[in-house]
Amino acid sequence: MASTPQNNTNNSWQQTLLDWTAKQGRILTDSGKAIEHYCSERGFPFASNELPHYHLERGDSHEVFHCWAAEAASSSSSSCADQEEQSPIVGAWSRPLFTGTWEHSTDNEETVYNIQARSLFIDLRIPTSKPVSRWEKLLGGDNDTNVERRLSSSRQAFE
Repeated sequence: MASTPQNNTNNSWQQTLLDWTAKQGRILTDSGKAIEHYCSERGFPFASNELPHYHLERGDSHEVFHCWAAEAASSSSSSCADQEEQSPIVGAWSRPLFTGTWEHSTDNEETVYNIQARSLFIDLRIPTSKPVSRWEKLLGGDNDTNVERRLSSSRQAFE
């Protein structure tokens, strides 16, 4: 099958997005060495329920988040001062520079949102290499190919 200019364009942004995703993983994990560095033998014990994808893999993310939201709602009071004190969000900003293992990414490659709660930090990075028309098509959801689903899922959020 001969490739067309449209296929070449699609392959180019798809490869750019996959390369971006791989780089984010290398930066975050010190090129896969994080598991060696952060272990109980080195003073960093952790339970499996502390891992970022614990609830996702169990399939109970939505249920857990709804419970957290209900707890936050039931603990809030009517006073503005009390509501400020009880707010689950204590800060929001953008930290565009992400560095590690001699690599970096910046706001030239991604849009970044950082949200801080009392016990949770979220670093959400959305690559800017993807054409807008493709985002609009992905929002439809019905005709997604496996490749499009894979590319869409490559957006990164770290807690």
